[in-house]
Amino acid sequence: MCDLPDSLSQFEKTLPISELLMYLIDFIPAECTFRGETKAKITKNREIAEKTIQKGLEGERQEAIQQKKADKKRAEAERIAKLSPDEQRKVIDEV
Repeated sequence: MCDLPDSLSQFEKTLPISELLMYLIDFIPAECTFRGETKAKITKNREIAEKTIQKGLEGERQEAIQQKKADKKRAEAERIAKLSPDEQRKVIDEV
């Protein structure tokens, strides 16, 4: 079994095949006759795959949020570093 993509860009590269697989997973049990347990297993596996994908996407969103926060903090530190020593003390005292 292969690993799922780690990043959003990798998910985007595999999106067409993933969409096809999800379609087939929905289509096959709806159009073909299977035992109840087989349909349940297919549905369960689809739900697991969806949860895994959503978890990966959420992790990527969280990383992006953390990166934005770090960039903002770094920009603020650079802005303060460019100030004169007296202005730096004033800014630090305000915080």
